[in-house]
Amino acid sequence: MLLDYFLYTALTVAALYEKASATSRLGGATSWQRTGNNWREWADKYPPTFGDKHALVLAELARIESRGP
Repeated sequence: MLLDYFLYTALTVAALYEKASATSRLGGATSWQRTGNNWREWADKYPPTFGDKHALVLAELARIESRGP
């Protein structure tokens, strides 16, 4: 399912981010921005399906940006 692909891609990028080279991190940041925009749009349109996944992607983004616990 396409939903699973996007979710696990975002989580994989987050998991590998800290060990990535600076060049890869820059590409990852761009990917994160696109992914975050997609999840926000999907969560706004249908929260029961996408809201929790959007929250998870945002939490991982906060973690790698050191904005959260």
